[in-house]
Amino acid sequence: MQRGIGGRTRGLLAMVVALMALVALPAVASAGTATSGSGVQFQRESFMRYMYGLGFGGTVTGTGTGTFARNTAAYDDDTLTYTFDGTNTTYNITRGGGSGTLALSGGISYQMPAHYIDVSVSDPRVAITSTTASAAVISAVVSYDPLESGTQIRNPTTPTRIDVFRVNLGSAGVFSGGGTRTHTWTRAPAVLTADGARAFNGGGNGSYSDGSAFGFWTLSGTTPAF
Repeated sequence: MQRGIGGRTRGLLAMVVALMALVALPAVASAGTATSGSGVQFQRESFMRYMYGLGFGGTVTGTGTGTFARNTAAYDDDTLTYTFDGTNTTYNITRGGGSGTLALSGGISYQMPAHYIDVSVSDPRVAITSTTASAAVISAVVSYDPLESGTQIRNPTTPTRIDVFRVNLGSAGVFSGGGTRTHTWTRAPAVLTADGARAFNGGGNGSYSDGSAFGFWTLSGTTPAF
């Protein structure tokens, strides 16, 4: 005759079931901080024509890890390519979107002594509230030579991080997929902030103001698949 499970055995089984319930199963990853990315700044066409087209010896160069490429046929396709800065990047990609800061390394220097242009911009950081929000703010370390009321003396400001651009991400689109999770914005239009306009005006009464168009940005951030 087959015997039923004894009371002691039933008690042990109940303990095993209870312990299994306490052990958390591995969670399926649903987010990850970007581990790679890039940034390309497409220059403002009229500004680049001014830098190169008046015969005053204007120069534009990449600095640090920034690689500048000039396109004489289309000045808005003069580009500066930045490298990814993993140390200061906090951009977190999720299944539903992303938010945080996409940090980049490199810089650009605009020089035209004859017209008192001396502006340097480096190490931009793109603050993205969410991929569903249209506006992102790009801060950077900026130095410029203020316009003098008399004889111009080169006396650049101390390099300081300020908000330079606002970028409209909403019109550029976000894409994800493949073996990794990637968010990309292509040729997102940028405008100057009030502080950015002040820098490009040499601190004086130039033609730029808060909201002046200033080129485009292509940005991306990637995290391993989850």
